[in-house]
Amino acid sequence: MSFLSNPKSDRLERVGVLGGTFDPPHHGHLEMARAARDQLELSKVVLLPAPVPPHKIGTFASFPDRLEMSRRLVGGERGVEVWGLEAELPAPHYTVQTLRHLLEGPLTGRELFLIIGADSLCDLHLWKEAQALFHLSEVVAVSRPGYAFRCAGLPASLNDRVRRIAGLSIRARSRDLRRRLAEGEAPEEIPPPVLDYIRARGLYRQETTPPGQ
Repeated sequence: MSFLSNPKSDRLERVGVLGGTFDPPHHGHLEMARAARDQLELSKVVLLPAPVPPHKIGTFASFPDRLEMSRRLVGGERGVEVWGLEAELPAPHYTVQTLRHLLEGPLTGRELFLIIGADSLCDLHLWKEAQALFHLSEVVAVSRPGYAFRCAGLPASLNDRVRRIAGLSIRARSRDLRRRLAEGEAPEEIPPPVLDYIRARGLYRQETTPPGQ
């Protein structure tokens, strides 16, 4: 009989964190979560819609609407959850502060994987306390068609520490989806439950500046 422990059973629970505005949420977001969950053997991926994104002027849909649309996007997907936790934290909602809160609270004792799109890599060094992100989590970049994994703006010391997942097929961009919705289209990149909610609430009828700006 062997008494050797199983390394896989001994390691910390691995949880992915995928933040963003989700304005609107679409299949590309879910594909990112699935890819990270499966390729990194995560127990779950948590989607965290941002109430007040610090790097953007604003949002086109309200936080409650984006939270509900994200929940409809996820549906009963295994190992993918939507949390409205950032609404409980003080603004602005910097990723580094959210990660610290998670590790000190609901995800204490877990190993965090911060999931970002490859298009965010070039700006990653500009994020608040960028170096700290790598101490608090494993940073994972997920590539969609048309985006490279490396860019001149990201220091090599950070670029070399980013884990990479390639092969996504969804080319959706939220800005393009909002324009198409404003023109009366029903983009296939947005699942029917989310589209139904958008129509019922009258969201994205005009793709102009975010409300209140």
